[in-house]
Amino acid sequence: MDAAANSLNMLFTGMTAIASVVYAVFAILQWQTIRKQANLTDKTIQVTERAVDAANRNATAAFQAAEAADKNAHTAAQSLVAMKEDLSIQRDALRMNQESQRAWISLENLDVVQGIDPADKVIGIGFRNSGRAPARIIEANVSIRGSKAVTIVESRGTTTNYEDIDDLPEAPVYDPGVFVPPAVLVANQVSSMHHTVNEVTDENWNLLTLKVGQERRVFIYGYVRYSDGLSSNVRTYGWARVYDVRKSKLDPPKIRFTHVNKPSYNYAD
Repeated sequence: MDAAANSLNMLFTGMTAIASVVYAVFAILQWQTIRKQANLTDKTIQVTERAVDAANRNATAAFQAAEAADKNAHTAAQSLVAMKEDLSIQRDALRMNQESQRAWISLENLDVVQGIDPADKVIGIGFRNSGRAPARIIEANVSIRGSKAVTIVESRGTTTNYEDIDDLPEAPVYDPGVFVPPAVLVANQVSSMHHTVNEVTDENWNLLTLKVGQERRVFIYGYVRYSDGLSSNVRTYGWARVYDVRKSKLDPPKIRFTHVNKPSYNYAD
């Protein structure tokens, strides 16, 4: 009985020892596996940290590059603005130089005298080129206003009388017809042109029948279109004058005129 018990006890002890050895081996293997995994994780972490560091460096470099690019763009924008300002200044200077050298036409004098035919009136017009370049005259106009026809109905029939107009309309209406100016006005030249009026109309009756000293309304206005050698632009000068009784009485037999303050009639470009 004792021998059997001892054998069983020895068997149990041996199995326990074997189990302990197996467990120890298993524990060692598990520990080695865990250590390997820990080492792998540590290496992974190190690789990740290096990648993060590289990403941070790249991000910093990209930010610095973007910042430099922004500064360069700002500098380029400032340079462009400065170039535009310089170009504008140069353009203005060129325009001012052209304006100072261009032709400038203006009305120097205007008077009316009796024609060879007593029924005619001759308008004497002087245009001055006060610029520094010759002016090539393209077109000129002379228009006359002052009277209007009034029809009177009577038992014997109808008659036509003429009355003074009150004033010029706000916008000028230019008469058709041919007025031949000189082809060219050189610098500082004053032209001498004459325009004969001999056809009676409702608008010019006052002028054709006017005698010096009479109180009447007579307007003469027109325009000149011209160009100069500095530009192909066509420039226009408009003018308007009104009969001046006082001046005419002081200088017979000429019929004198004075300036009309109407911006739509007096203009220049």
